[in-house]
Amino acid sequence: MIAVAVFVLWAAGLGVLGRREFFRPHLERLAEAALRVNQATTFFAVSRDSGPVGYASSVIDTTTTSIVISDYLVTEISGPRPRSTSRAKITLTRTFKLRAFESSILSNSVDMRATGTVLGDTAIRFSATSGTNPPTVRTIPLDGIVLLPQLVPLAIALTKKPTVGREYTFPVFDPTRQEVVLVRSTIRAESVFVIPDSAVLDSTTRRWIAARTDTVHAWQVTSTPGGFNGWLDEAGHVVKTVELGSNVDRMTYEQAFENWVLATTERRLRLLPPSMRPPGWRPFDPPPQRGGRPPNP
Repeated sequence: MIAVAVFVLWAAGLGVLGRREFFRPHLERLAEAALRVNQATTFFAVSRDSGPVGYASSVIDTTTTSIVISDYLVTEISGPRPRSTSRAKITLTRTFKLRAFESSILSNSVDMRATGTVLGDTAIRFSATSGTNPPTVRTIPLDGIVLLPQLVPLAIALTKKPTVGREYTFPVFDPTRQEVVLVRSTIRAESVFVIPDSAVLDSTTRRWIAARTDTVHAWQVTSTPGGFNGWLDEAGHVVKTVELGSNVDRMTYEQAFENWVLATTERRLRLLPPSMRPPGWRPFDPPPQRGGRPPNP
């Protein structure tokens, strides 16, 4: 029995060592490349078949000692609370080591908040709160550096240049499962997207439209379990994805936020009786399409 126990411990030690050695080249390359991460702000239009239903943003802020990533997503939902809001803030070192994170989800059926602090590379102190219940605190052991699901796109771009068929494997802490999982991401396709670079207000449609565009080379990524699924550019910034059943597309601030506000305001005004609408307001009805083609602007 003693011999069996010694053999099991020896095999487990080899497994941990092998896992660390397997990830070492990726994580070392990630640490070196992370020094080139620059400040960036991207905005996204959130839409469904009915049109704009929300807005999202992602901000990367850098200092000489840290990288802070702040994500925000708001979508319209039915029920007493008209919107679902999701926030996340992730703090890393300049070598892309996770140090702390906080997130929250607020909707009709969910009111959750979570925070985490990495203790060296050995553990995460994780706290989760649901509604008015007291927080649940756990200390989860680690055997090395870990990422979060939101960091997978940046990690892909920083380690090896994306090419179709290339695979990536990262140790990722999944806050929903409260454990570290191995996320495997695969590059499925590549394409070129035309992304709006600036916007102008169209007086006819009363919507913001692209004034200038830019072409972006992007790659389609699928990940399991968890991780990122969608399109990202060579810098690791999201170009297109799906969140909570809604399409999330990179746009200008005006197209992402202002168009959503305009569409939401118009939908609400349509429900009011004419006597309660602003003077001179008229609903906008887009011209009918013919032959399956959009109208000529």
